[in-house]
Amino acid sequence: LFFMTVGMNIDINFIIKHSHEVLAMAFALLMLKGGILYFILRLFKYGRRTAGHTALILAQGGEFGFILFGLAGEFGVMPQAQAQFLLLVITVTMALTPLLDKLGGILERQWRKRARTDAMPEIEEEAKDLKDHVVIAGYGRMGSILADVFTHESIPFIAMDTNPRHVSRGRRRHHPVYYGDASRADVLEAVGAPRARAIILTFHQVQVTEQALFALRSVYSEMTILARAKDEPSAERLLAAGATAVVPEIYVGAMKLISRLLTELDWPEGEIARVMAAMRDHKDTVIVSAV
Repeated sequence: LFFMTVGMNIDINFIIKHSHEVLAMAFALLMLKGGILYFILRLFKYGRRTAGHTALILAQGGEFGFILFGLAGEFGVMPQAQAQFLLLVITVTMALTPLLDKLGGILERQWRKRARTDAMPEIEEEAKDLKDHVVIAGYGRMGSILADVFTHESIPFIAMDTNPRHVSRGRRRHHPVYYGDASRADVLEAVGAPRARAIILTFHQVQVTEQALFALRSVYSEMTILARAKDEPSAERLLAAGATAVVPEIYVGAMKLISRLLTELDWPEGEIARVMAAMRDHKDTVIVSAV
């Protein structure tokens, strides 16, 4: 009812007479508000892709403008013609929002494509001298922790992720992280996978890890590939998909708790080690102890 009322108050003849001015002002509003939003989002460390798309979606005039300008014209705070003009500008920007959303999606896909293309020479340059290194596929929470450990222990590695925000965070921490898809043969070639000692898949979703494993095994049948899993069923799926070893998170947490409990109960270190070894061998699932 609100928008119907607004529409009934719009003078069609006024639109025809001032169409150029309305479109010019609508464009100016979109550019100004979109630019401010983009700046704020970048200030809060959002990636260019996310900031650009979000700014396009939110750049239109708001519903409160209808109320404010409508009342201003009604009570004589501003001339009725000026209020009508501003109402039209807001209406046009709101009507353009779906198109701006589609434009943002197109630009986002182009940015991803360009990022993949532009990053390849840089990745190849970074990895050209790497040998017996580790490839980290997925620079989320676990991937960043692994990168910290490898950096501290001087273990050569290179990481990739399909999330530009993760890549940007890794670069700020001076880690060799690049935009790349672990299931693509050209990306794997660029990061020196044929010369790598191992590949670690740290994706949270088991489906994504499974797809990456199928793709990797089709090219690197003998490569050591370690994978992260949420629980035992997920671990069994990934082992069947070709993982050399899988780390179920539930067992790592359980092992830490049990180890601490046995320590508090004054068990001998040898007995604690025996229990940990038995847990690692449980159902032939390899579990890396973080105790």
